[in-house]
Amino acid sequence: MLTRTGRLIVVVCSLLLWCDAAIPASAESASDADSSPPLPEGVVVCDIREGIVTDDPWNRGAGRITMQWNQPVAAVPRVPKKYDTGAVIVDRTTPFVLRLRCRAMLPAGTWQVLARARSQSRLRIDGEVASTLAAMQKNASGHERVPELADPVHEFMHPVPPGDQEVLTSVTFNGDEPHTFEFETVVGGSGVRLEAGETLLAIAREGEEFQLLSPVQETVFCDEASWRRYAAEYQAFVRDFEQQERQRQDAATAEYWDHRHRVAAELTTIAPIESPRQIDDVISAKLSAEGLQPTAVIDDLTFLKRLALSTAGVIPSPEEIAWFRSLPEANRREQAVDRFLNDDRWADHWVAYWQDVLAENPGILKPELNNTGPFRWWIYESFLDNKATDRFATELTQMKGSQLGGAAGGFAMATQNDVPMAARALVLSTAFNARDMKCARCHDSPVREFRQQELFQLAALLNREPLQIPDTSSVPVGPNGERPSAITVSIEPGATIEPTWPFADDGDTSAAAADWEALIQNAEDPRDQFALHLTHPMQSPFAQVIVNRLWGRLFGRGLVANTDDWSFDGPVHPELLDSLAAAHIHCGYDLKATARLILLSETWQRAAVPAESPLAEWSAAPVKQRLSAEQLVDSLYAAVGKDFGAEMLTLDPEGRRPASTFLNLGVPERAWQFCGLSNERDRPALALPVAQGLIDLLSVFGWRESRPHAISEREHSATVLQTLTLQNGNAGHRLIQLSDGAATTEICVTADSVDSLIDHLFLQLLSREPSSDERFTFRAALSDGFESRVVPGAKVRTQPRIYRNAVSWSNHLNAEATRIKLQLEEDARNGDPPTERLTETWRQQAEDVIWVLLNSPEFAFVP
Repeated sequence: MLTRTGRLIVVVCSLLLWCDAAIPASAESASDADSSPPLPEGVVVCDIREGIVTDDPWNRGAGRITMQWNQPVAAVPRVPKKYDTGAVIVDRTTPFVLRLRCRAMLPAGTWQVLARARSQSRLRIDGEVASTLAAMQKNASGHERVPELADPVHEFMHPVPPGDQEVLTSVTFNGDEPHTFEFETVVGGSGVRLEAGETLLAIAREGEEFQLLSPVQETVFCDEASWRRYAAEYQAFVRDFEQQERQRQDAATAEYWDHRHRVAAELTTIAPIESPRQIDDVISAKLSAEGLQPTAVIDDLTFLKRLALSTAGVIPSPEEIAWFRSLPEANRREQAVDRFLNDDRWADHWVAYWQDVLAENPGILKPELNNTGPFRWWIYESFLDNKATDRFATELTQMKGSQLGGAAGGFAMATQNDVPMAARALVLSTAFNARDMKCARCHDSPVREFRQQELFQLAALLNREPLQIPDTSSVPVGPNGERPSAITVSIEPGATIEPTWPFADDGDTSAAAADWEALIQNAEDPRDQFALHLTHPMQSPFAQVIVNRLWGRLFGRGLVANTDDWSFDGPVHPELLDSLAAAHIHCGYDLKATARLILLSETWQRAAVPAESPLAEWSAAPVKQRLSAEQLVDSLYAAVGKDFGAEMLTLDPEGRRPASTFLNLGVPERAWQFCGLSNERDRPALALPVAQGLIDLLSVFGWRESRPHAISEREHSATVLQTLTLQNGNAGHRLIQLSDGAATTEICVTADSVDSLIDHLFLQLLSREPSSDERFTFRAALSDGFESRVVPGAKVRTQPRIYRNAVSWSNHLNAEATRIKLQLEEDARNGDPPTERLTETWRQQAEDVIWVLLNSPEFAFVP
């Protein structure tokens, strides 16, 4: 086995191999393997062939290769997404064929070759069929027998996931020449989801441990721990590969956006903010006029923790703290801002916010029933790519791409809604123009200037044709033809509304038609017309609204206090908001560049103040605010060094039903990836107990299990249930357990003194050093038994994954399914088995200390 350092070196080399050859193949039909060009040496060539003949999937004359990439080993834990022009996520044809090919030299002797896949597959070695797997059968019942899960062929091997299958073949090699391996598997089909499962080839000599087939002799064993490491590395590779695919598909569209941003900057007449100091000058002048004194600038570690939470959405790691401390004091904060703005976790942090603002509400059961599609992946990739904010709003308005596969097309779904596009117009208007038009959904607003006709004009634009008002979209008339006196209706049911922008120009009305033509993407498309009205640099408040949302996230309060509705209150610093908006336009609507100006300001780096403080009112310092539910949960698990350990978010892990019936949102790695579990009847057999424990924790801190409507501000009131859930819930129990694999456990095992242990725990959990009083208190708690705490000869325990079971929708009505899930719920309550490397008495003392630190108010608040 490689050392940790050696392993990292291999990972870097692997990524280089993967990325160098991540170039899609031509659209021409692929020929049979026997007549294909010679395989390149040292890589596994993977490709996807679409448009195949279902009854003859191995026919190379049918279909075409639509994606190809190289990698060092023969295992594909996840198939990359497909993108069309404009980097739009689109669905592949169903079924398609995933193929892995390589040439590998193996020493002479008899080898076991293991092939694993989900459905119909064949393995050919040197052109001859060596083994096959049967086609997966779709399911139409919940009464099937719960199948026995296959044991792995080797004692320590990563087990076969539910729904997957494998076949073992003995092959004798002479060792004189390399051999050609070709493994093909059919993915998807009629009535099943497009999921490949875990597609892999592994090899082993008799009695030896299996490892993934590699033409470069890269050693990746197939035990559980090694597979998890590989799967995590592969996830990072796929993310990079998909980003390259988006860039490749986006060339022409990116050129349009570059041109549009140049035009927008030329049209802008307000001087932009150019330095953080200008922000400070505006705030300082107002404080002087009001006779107020600013709070002090926070210390370095407090700054770093606030920065990490505000950009990556999670507390800083000890390694990040050490890096920060190693920097020259004169510019360490600037370097830290640049590092964290360039961190991919920026995307994770922003997804959660926009899921609320845009009411992203996927249901894993019957996803087309009164839900949106899961356009979460489009949000994530938009922030991962640092997509310009005007493009972000435009693409959402266009609603292109897969509805159930993660594209902006999912935003178009609003089933069980009499006018879906009216619901979408409400969200867009509020999110990007701060026009709250909720009342106008059924009648003219009694408190704002918006009329129902205006909302339906927007809806007609999104609909791309005139809309007729249904009876259900108007306040009903009473028996005598009257309506409540406070209610007026400008349009009656049955009226036809034409698609047109209903509002006067919001800004400079002198913009010539030529400017409009220079900015519009497709003048013939009503949705593009809507999008340009929504985001126009001179005739829309879009840039100001986006900057206000950014300021509100960073300070806890916007320059305009009501982020969603500007009908009543204006900004506390109008010139500052306009100048920041101009800066946002001039930098090409780059949210990171705009955030950098704010993060480097002295104003943002000042000590937080209560929400009722005059300093908060004037945006002179961040408001003291609790972590969001996602920040809290992500930070808790980062602090103890554990992953969520949650189940795959689906009720059909085998993939035997279509995506229109069951979504699979994958195994969550960040808190934003959770969703409602669609088990309103509380059927034990449909429970996902680990995920449910995390959802319970998220929910009590303001996260919404369903998002039927859009919000920007969550409820932040403190409740007893929050404390009880964190201190006594399943998720909280697992957090404090000193189990093997946790960072806190390693700290406790390896600390060379009590004081060193306390220092490390405070840095790991609270991102700071302990005070002298804290050190005294915790020394008393940890000293007894410290010297003898480590159990001689005790081994590291492999942590079980309790989610591996064969229960699914296919058999959830079987009594055995309920018995299995009830046992899994008990396992979830028990949490991880504790380490055997620490004596029980001392371990429990240390867990009490960790419990105190994690449940301290300090942990729950942005510093």
